[in-house]
Amino acid sequence: MNAVTATSAHKQPDSEQDYITNTASDHPTSGGSTPTAHYYNGSTYFTYLGGCDDYFDPFAMSYDHATGTVNGPVHIGDNPLADVEDGHSVPAIIVDDDGYIHVIYGGHGHYRGRQTHAVSRTPEDISSWEILDNIDPETTYPSFIKKRDGTLYLFYRAGNHRDDWVYVTSTDNGRTFSDPTAFASAGNRRHGLYGHDVSYEDSWYLSFYKGRNGSIHVTGLYHACHDSYSYPLENMPEPRHGYNRFGTYYLRMNPDETWENAAGESIDVPFDKTLADEKLRLYDTGPDYVLAAPWMGYHDVGGSNSNTAHGVYDTPHLVFPTRNGMSGGFTFARWGGDSWEIHEEGTPWGPMFMKSPQDIRIYQSDRVAWGGPVNDSEPDSGEYRSTDGGETWERVGDVQNDQLHQQTVAYNYHNDAKVMALNYSDDRAKNAQRIYLYGDSGFVRPDENPTCPE
Repeated sequence: MNAVTATSAHKQPDSEQDYITNTASDHPTSGGSTPTAHYYNGSTYFTYLGGCDDYFDPFAMSYDHATGTVNGPVHIGDNPLADVEDGHSVPAIIVDDDGYIHVIYGGHGHYRGRQTHAVSRTPEDISSWEILDNIDPETTYPSFIKKRDGTLYLFYRAGNHRDDWVYVTSTDNGRTFSDPTAFASAGNRRHGLYGHDVSYEDSWYLSFYKGRNGSIHVTGLYHACHDSYSYPLENMPEPRHGYNRFGTYYLRMNPDETWENAAGESIDVPFDKTLADEKLRLYDTGPDYVLAAPWMGYHDVGGSNSNTAHGVYDTPHLVFPTRNGMSGGFTFARWGGDSWEIHEEGTPWGPMFMKSPQDIRIYQSDRVAWGGPVNDSEPDSGEYRSTDGGETWERVGDVQNDQLHQQTVAYNYHNDAKVMALNYSDDRAKNAQRIYLYGDSGFVRPDENPTCPE
């Protein structure tokens, strides 16, 4: 049994401390493993790779919205990749319909590590965990979606770069899972990339979003996986393996597990790059590499405590980097009924929430990533609003912290804790980084800093 530390927190900024904990590692979460937080039955549960004396091991915390109590952090288990500090091992979290909390962490495909499935021993209680040996251990990037009927979908890359993307399902709250179904084909060998004499194989980076109508939305980037893991074009920064990623793609799974593109055309899966370029690609970057996955717009209406709450807007709205990673610019795209409407000027970047296409907000904090600092001509940090479907943006407010990284939207979020984020600083120890939760009332602010797990 793990001891659980509890402290109180405020929905309003009554405390000088704006972070919810400073017990994180320097790579606590990523957009590749999602969700990192889940609002369920009055509490937001969240997970991250912790610091303290358990550096790079998965931690869990919770925030009770009614009482303002912050519980944890709790040490979930040992990360098989902690010794090598492999960020592919970051955790994903979901709460099943019986209230049990599931966290998956620790794997980097066939390369190293072991994907591990931990489950809370008691519903709605982070204090004690058990390991279930019921998932493929040689996978990467686990992502959970819970459907209206409680069925759990677990998406992941079935190995490493040149392996397919698949999903499995569970109808017994994660105690057993189906056989995998492939939906994105990788490993197909090709030659010639933007006129260069080079061979490579297909690979994908994909992200998953719950829709409000029982659908699952998927966005992605194409990865030209070169034999030497280096970028095949000239004048690219090091390490080059991180930069051979191109294009922006979109498709969705319907409630009956059929697939279609934004136009409603049926898509046979597993799709390959040829089909994806023809039917799924909404933006062709050409040789200008991309890094971060798109943000999709969340339909910011209704309550939080149901499987139908707070999914992405049914008509896809996306914002994504389009020119040289995150240093060259950002683009907004929305499906206009017959084609994609693309807006490239003055687009902000960050979590996106929308009441309607005439009321879209983006919360832009820091935009520094592998590609370096952003272009000076791009919008500065702040809250931005569009009233014309993303064509133009107006800065309508400040953000309370302009140095937030690795932001992820909480699953079925409560309005007071929509986003989980990291604030990294070289001035702090790498095992004492800060995690934030924020929403419509600002940051969740504990009266005291939660202590390290005992």
